[in-house]
Amino acid sequence: MTLIDEIEQLFAGRLLIGHAEAARALGFDPKSLTREGDRGAVRYRLRGKRRCYAREDLAEYLKPQTPLPAPQVRTSRISSTGAPMPR
Repeated sequence: MTLIDEIEQLFAGRLLIGHAEAARALGFDPKSLTREGDRGAVRYRLRGKRRCYAREDLAEYLKPQTPLPAPQVRTSRISSTGAPMPR
């Protein structure tokens, strides 16, 4: 059974799950999931003061992230005066 299947099963008939359940489903320690939420990596909703998660929140978090493009490397060597340096 895949992680997505487990999450679907966990949400059966429910709109939201609690923080501990979401952490367990993702294989995280609850504190790690809190950190991910604090940095904005996973969306959560508050029910009073408690964090809850919707199916789409966890599905979005599990989507593969697009890597950032590699920085361009300068191929020419320039001295501190701006003149080209010999190779």
